Amino acid sequence: MTQDLRYGLLLIPALLLGACTTTGKPELSEERLQRASELNAELGVRYMQQGDNERAMGKLQKAIQQNEDNARAHHYLGELYRRVDRPQKAEDHFRQALEITPNDPSLLNNYAVLLCDMENYAESDRYFDKALDDPVYSGKAGIYENMAQCAESQNNLKRAEENYLQALRLDPKLPTANLGMARMTFDMSLYTQSREYLERFLERRQHNAQSLWLGILLERQAGNRNRVASYAMLLKGRFPDSEEASKLRKLERQGKL
Repeated sequence: MTQDLRYGLLLIPALLLGACTTTGKPELSEERLQRASELNAELGVRYMQQGDNERAMGKLQKAIQQNEDNARAHHYLGELYRRVDRPQKAEDHFRQALEITPNDPSLLNNYAVLLCDMENYAESDRYFDKALDDPVYSGKAGIYENMAQCAESQNNLKRAEENYLQALRLDPKLPTANLGMARMTFDMSLYTQSREYLERFLERRQHNAQSLWLGILLERQAGNRNRVASYAMLLKGRFPDSEEASKLRKLERQGKL
């Protein structure tokens, strides 16, 4: 959903200069106001990429104040509200973006994820399918990945597996899809395949709580106590408040590690 943003910060002052009124106060022309809105939207997305949600929120809201028809600003403000668990605000902005650009596959995909979060699964499927209808969209692997996660959240494991595999056919090193398949193959007792998927995940991503927990389970199954201890230390040190760390502490109390 994110893009590599290359707008220079030195452009900001120039964009904020406008014609002067007779009172001496600066006034932006409509064209410059729209350009300033586009820049603020781009900066908002950049702050989102950096995990600075507060600054991202400010820039995206400013972009909409400057141009209420800025679909990109509405889109990513909706995505930001989704990430901070404000689904109603997220839906409002996604819908405004869709009124302006109804066929944007990235927007359709992100809105479908929100609908899945809200357990509106039928509508979620409809928007995922519409996103996939774009014949030239290059991000279809990510759509299948999101469809798989949505299916997994419904415990529809067959459909989740189908969509993860379709995502990996399009991009064999897609991180989330590889981690998803690593979990699913472990649950099927296909431990060699699970290790392979986990290794592919780690080619593009550092360990997270889920991958460390899976590593613990794989090494425990293989009887590698030293590796189990190493993964356990990392999990408790990096993600002490995670659900996976809680599961680990439970196993430790039960003497099963």
